[in-house]
Amino acid sequence: MLPTNCRRLRSRQVLSCAAHGNAAQDDNLIDGLRRYLDLAAAGSFLNSLKIENCGVWIGEAAPRRLQIRLTETARSSQHPAYLAFRAGLDRSGGLERAYPAARSEKI
Repeated sequence: MLPTNCRRLRSRQVLSCAAHGNAAQDDNLIDGLRRYLDLAAAGSFLNSLKIENCGVWIGEAAPRRLQIRLTETARSSQHPAYLAFRAGLDRSGGLERAYPAARSEKI
């Protein structure tokens, strides 16, 4: 759970506050994301655009250390809710920014 003052903040400020946190805060963020995706998957109506935008937002705002865990969460199910989140996460390019591809130099 984020500290009380972080919950009142908006957009990127929430994750930047969590960026200075610890492993327990990271676990809570991932658990909350899984709960959000599971509730969306269990619902009678799936708003995939909203979930995809959530993936874009969290992919752009999350710190480097969370990018792999976010990708693992997005790939943990084949349900359309998870697929929409994965599409947004891929579109954000967070994993590529956190871990850029190695450049091969030609000799």
